[in-house]
Amino acid sequence: MKIAVLSDIHSNHHALKACLGHAASCHADLYLFLGDYAGELPHPQKTMELLYALMQQHDCRFIRGNREDYWIDYEARGKTGWKEFDTSTGCLFYTYHHLSERDLTFFRNLSPTAEVRFPAMPSITLCHGSPRKTNEQLLPNKPSTRYVLKNEPNAYLLCGHTHTPCKLRHGGTTLLNPGSVGLSHGSREARYLILESRDGQWQETFHAIPYDTEAMIAEIDTSGLGQRAPWWCEVTKHMLRGGSVTHDVVLQRAMMLCRAETGGCPEIHERHWEQAVHELLSYGR
Repeated sequence: MKIAVLSDIHSNHHALKACLGHAASCHADLYLFLGDYAGELPHPQKTMELLYALMQQHDCRFIRGNREDYWIDYEARGKTGWKEFDTSTGCLFYTYHHLSERDLTFFRNLSPTAEVRFPAMPSITLCHGSPRKTNEQLLPNKPSTRYVLKNEPNAYLLCGHTHTPCKLRHGGTTLLNPGSVGLSHGSREARYLILESRDGQWQETFHAIPYDTEAMIAEIDTSGLGQRAPWWCEVTKHMLRGGSVTHDVVLQRAMMLCRAETGGCPEIHERHWEQAVHELLSYGR
């Protein structure tokens, strides 16, 4: 039994196609997806079409990530709060309005966690951030991570969200994070892992798959996404080229600049985003 584990695609259909091709060459029997299918990159429908096609040919399991929560919550509040041309929310606006009703129904029906069981093999818990919250980060050396693992009933916990591959064992549970298919931290390659059953145990192999990052970057501009969320997309391009500065880091700096100038920060101005990007990406390249 071989299981392909993929997370955090973020609309990167080029990276997803490369990972699925590699998994097929490894003769994967089952595909597990840990959430965050769309967002950050253009043409989310291309990613969803690849996933729907895969479901027709292979056994697949899907759970919900924090990005799926975004789309569901946006609907629930009457599709308000995001702007089409705005670095802070333009990417979210673009993605939601390029999802079909089929996509949104698919997301609504996903559970935030799941279990996978096979005869004579250790059971597996699936989550995006953690079994408690889709946006929790299970990072090494964090007390909260050790707490989650200590209280996890299954022998394996598969998670995503951090965009960084990880293996950690604590309290009898092994945590495995495949990293991000679509937006790896500090790498130009797409990341995923394969679990293989051997002698009653799971053996993991982490994979880093090259793909055409420049083609994906070009689509940011040709799609119009780059004009809708300009400075957010500059960070995305930086990450696709292997940069280590993330959106969260730039966001925190932009908020700090906004507060320093205005005394508060109900809304981050484009000039603060621009300054934060120029400051941080010049050091992060």
